[in-house]
Amino acid sequence: MSPLSTLHERASRVVGMATINPWINFNGNAEEAFTFYKSVFGGEFGPIQRFKDVNTYIAHSPKEVQPILKKLRQVIKKAVPKANERISYSMPFYEYGGTGYKGRFVYFAAFKKHISLFIVPQHTATVPAQMKKYHVSKATYRFPLNEKFPFALVEKTIKKMRAERDA
Repeated sequence: MSPLSTLHERASRVVGMATINPWINFNGNAEEAFTFYKSVFGGEFGPIQRFKDVNTYIAHSPKEVQPILKKLRQVIKKAVPKANERISYSMPFYEYGGTGYKGRFVYFAAFKKHISLFIVPQHTATVPAQMKKYHVSKATYRFPLNEKFPFALVEKTIKKMRAERDA
């Protein structure tokens, strides 16, 4: 197995989500895939950790990130008190307005240099324009750890999504 294939295998375990395949996601450009993996994971790879609940996830996160994750959790629970909290893809997940695929609402995860929020609005217009600064892909919003976390903006976004689901 080539070093890039090994890196790909290890990175896909760390991601814990759908496998990122360099032949699909990077048009066969393995070097681009390698650069992506290094930028996202900081070049540190290991087996994915499985967490039994959100408390365990936060407890295993770096100490400097834990207060942010705790507050983010509170913001989500306050904005959507009836959401079911659990772990999915080895990260905190909130399900609301259905189960399974239809209930996907919001995930969050801590990374080396940022916290990502993965949101699933039914209509992109639901997401406030101020979130554009943090938008990196279809449902991913990345908040750098070297900037103040915009809790109020996240709460506003989640409340708008809840209203959309409730309509």
